Amino acid sequence: MHPYLKQILETHTVLTPEGHSREINSQISLEQGLFLQRLLREIRPRVTLEIGVAFGISSMFTCEVLQESGALKHICVDVGPLRKEGTGELDRYGLGLLNLERCGYGALVEAHELPSEIALPHLLQKGQKVDFVFIDGWHTFDHCLLDFFYANRLLNVGGAIVFHDADGPPVKKVIHYACRYPAYRWLGEIRRRRMLGAGGRSGIRKIGGFALDLFRLLRPNPPTCVALLKVAEDERSWSWYENF
Repeated sequence: MHPYLKQILETHTVLTPEGHSREINSQISLEQGLFLQRLLREIRPRVTLEIGVAFGISSMFTCEVLQESGALKHICVDVGPLRKEGTGELDRYGLGLLNLERCGYGALVEAHELPSEIALPHLLQKGQKVDFVFIDGWHTFDHCLLDFFYANRLLNVGGAIVFHDADGPPVKKVIHYACRYPAYRWLGEIRRRRMLGAGGRSGIRKIGGFALDLFRLLRPNPPTCVALLKVAEDERSWSWYENF
């Protein structure tokens, strides 16, 4: 792991161009990043696409593997803005791209400061094809479904789509739908760490804590990242439908 990425994960901060620390939020975890890297090393993509970049944490995990394997590029799509309105100060996406530069991944990055519903059709119109897609954009059902629709059109057979925040109801619903596609197979998942908390309690509270822990053991946490593998061209008929 790149030392700067390790520092970010340990401190939950990134450095501005002036060297000031800025707290980050909504980034992927270390476990999720390693999950991405395992998939990337398995698939060995030439071109990857990420929808929703923010501070660039998932991009740094991705580009580390791409640089190792001699891949062509990592396409970043984020609505931005790169800079805060009325100032020259870098905003989240701007800091994310700066983080990639700091790690030496700048030559791999093709950045688009656009909503995904505009950027993805543009990529498709250009004839762009990709081998790996990480969907972590706007999480309403309709927007996530639109991201998957275009990701499917852009993705080569043998490539993978990974959904972040897969435990959220809108994203989970899109995954249920995507799993019905004949061209896709389940590739893998990662679940949130189980939190057991009966320790330090006494009496009835301790018994209640043990009961809650038992319930959590019997009911596994839902996956937070889900990966689907594209095993064939999408050749559904115009009237295809399966309930999801």
